Order: sequence, then structure tokens, then C-alpha cells
Amino acid sequence: MKNASGNVGCDFEVAAYHAMWAEGSEDELMDEVAHLPEVFSSMSNAVPGEKDLFVIGDFNLVPEILSDAVSKADRTSGTGSTLKGRGKRTANLYDHLPVSDEAASLELWGNAE
Repeated sequence: MKNASGNVGCDFEVAAYHAMWAEGSEDELMDEVAHLPEVFSSMSNAVPGEKDLFVIGDFNLVPEILSDAVSKADRTSGTGSTLKGRGKRTANLYDHLPVSDEAASLELWGNAE
């Protein structure tokens, strides 16, 4: 497989993200997530020509709400991703994997769950 520079290998850029809880205020969370395009832009500028960009983390937003703020593909599926204090999974799907360019992301073999 060739990367964006034409070299053989597997390459990509990854940023980790953890949203504030904001007492569950979707407006505050959306304001914070609104900066995600700037993050992808900074990542792209760090390695010119690289299109294989991922941001992984806890966005504290369900997919339907996150998609209103982020135009990138959310490569996440499932019915819940957060854990209760004793480890039981909740129905809140707050952890996501936005991808800048799915066609450039051959490393993705499926969705994050």
C-alpha cells in the first residue's frame, strides 16, 4: 500500500480528544466540537499531502447530534460506549472516530465499536 507521499507503508495521523462534560449541555458540547475542522486542518498542515486523518475519543454526544457539528464521516457503530462505575456498558454512544477522508484511510477495516 502506498501512502500520500507515494512511499510504501502504512501511515496516518491520529489525534485523541476528550470533551468536557458540561453537565450534559449539548450547546456547550457543540461549541467545543465546532473546533474539530480546525484540528483536521492543523493535522493536514503538519504533514502536507496527508489525507489519512483520524480523531478518536469521547465527544459526549450521540451520533445524531455529533453529525450536526462535524462534517467528517463518523466510523463508529454500536449501541453504547460509556461505562458505569462498576464497568457495565450504558446505552450512551459518546465515543467516536471521525475520519477526514475515508478513501485515503485504507487502514480502516471496519467501524469502531
